[in-house]
Amino acid sequence: MSRPDYVAEPGWNLAGERRDAVTFDVRLSKECLRPALGGVRQELWLRGALARSAQSIGAAERAVELTIDYTSQRKQFGRTLSTFQIVQQAVAAQASGLAAARVAVDVAMRTAADHGFAAPATTLAVAVAKSRTAAIGSAVARSAHQLHGAIGFTMEHQLRLSTTRLWSWRAEYGSQAHWDSVVADIAVDAGQRTCGLR
Repeated sequence: MSRPDYVAEPGWNLAGERRDAVTFDVRLSKECLRPALGGVRQELWLRGALARSAQSIGAAERAVELTIDYTSQRKQFGRTLSTFQIVQQAVAAQASGLAAARVAVDVAMRTAADHGFAAPATTLAVAVAKSRTAAIGSAVARSAHQLHGAIGFTMEHQLRLSTTRLWSWRAEYGSQAHWDSVVADIAVDAGQRTCGLR
């Protein structure tokens, strides 16, 4: 069989991570084709979403760490930023939202390990995890940059390494809106079955 023709278009996400688009032009004989096992595409999608959720937790934790360090050292009006109530509230909101998202990811991992990726419970757990990490990732990134001021956006600053990944990963393997829709569909379906409408 001859080597397939392909076109590779270089691409990057906001964090500078490679996201090349590769298109293959290949002709296969019928003897080479085999049907994919049922649910393989869905499992790969769920695995990707769960992986991005776990990675987002790590990136958000780092952004919160950097924010706490910065606000504990930076002084304004003769006091460190961390002594201002509004700063304390912002950091507390980051940490509490992150804790809730971390629980959602832990539940999704345990559910996948216990029931496999074909189980409806895993689909729901991954959907909740991806939705929550996308939401908290956006909130943490926004708040962290507000508390750092312009310095957090510079190429030399570590905060950018976390926040640009949070912004990029929230859309990979389904956006927050996509996963919110999945959760809503599962809830409506369960409600209809419970009420005898299906």
